[in-house]
Amino acid sequence: MDRKFYLGLLSLTISAEEELGLASLTAADKQLLAALWRESNDGSKLVEATYERAESELEFDDFSRAQFYKSVRKLLELGFIKRVGSKRSATYQLNSAAM
Repeated sequence: MDRKFYLGLLSLTISAEEELGLASLTAADKQLLAALWRESNDGSKLVEATYERAESELEFDDFSRAQFYKSVRKLLELGFIKRVGSKRSATYQLNSAAM
C-alpha cells in the first residue's frame, strides 16, 4: 500500500467519523467499540465487557483499568452500547440504531 492511498483512506475515515458522530471518541474508545462489535458478532449477540476479559481475551495490553471503564462509560453515554441487567452488570448489547 502506498502513502497516497493510505492518506485518501484516512481522509474518508475522518469524514465518516464526523458524519456518524464518532469524532468525539478517543482512540481507546474506538478500539473498545471495534472489539465489542467483533465480539458481539457484528452486534447480534450480547457481550461481557470486564477489564480482566478485555485485557486477556480482547488483547488490550495498553489499556489501564481507569481508561477501560472511562471508555465503557462514554460508549454508554453516547448510546453505542446498552447495559443489560443490573447497574453493576458487565453485559452489554450494541445499539444497532446508533451504528
